[in-house]
Amino acid sequence: MKKTREERVADLLARDRELMARLASPTPEQEPAILRERTKIRSQMNLYGPAAVERLRRQDFEEFTDAVAEREQAREERFGDLRKKIRQRFAVG
Repeated sequence: MKKTREERVADLLARDRELMARLASPTPEQEPAILRERTKIRSQMNLYGPAAVERLRRQDFEEFTDAVAEREQAREERFGDLRKKIRQRFAVG
């Protein structure tokens, strides 16, 4: 059975996640091979279009973007309460 385009993209993303995990503690001999394999995956993802490349980028920077999103949410909650208090204090009528 032939895989769909989406399944092939998902397989490539899974393989890239596996390689990223291996990059956490590679031996000096393994590192160049892992980086070369990740480069191959990136070039294959280019064949599947901009949406696939965006998913790969999002996966690459996930650890950073998740932390930023959490901080933004906390900031919004904190300032959301402050905005309500200001509106109540300066409400006309």
